Amino acid sequence: MRIILRLMCKDVLHWRRMSAQPEPPTEKPQLFYCPACAIEVTDPLTCGDCLAIICRRCGTPLESPDELAMG
Repeated sequence: MRIILRLMCKDVLHWRRMSAQPEPPTEKPQLFYCPACAIEVTDPLTCGDCLAIICRRCGTPLESPDELAMG
């Protein structure tokens, strides 16, 4: 009887742990800016050779907003 109860408790605890896991946080898509087109790019391309992120319109390497020079 004790063995059966112990097994049932383990199953219940395992089920509770599995159901109590929080959902992974959703990441905000990173914004990129094309200096040649002077627009924000929401659908960039990635170069297959060097993994550079480039503009879909003109092929210029994109910059993230924190890399932009002010003034």
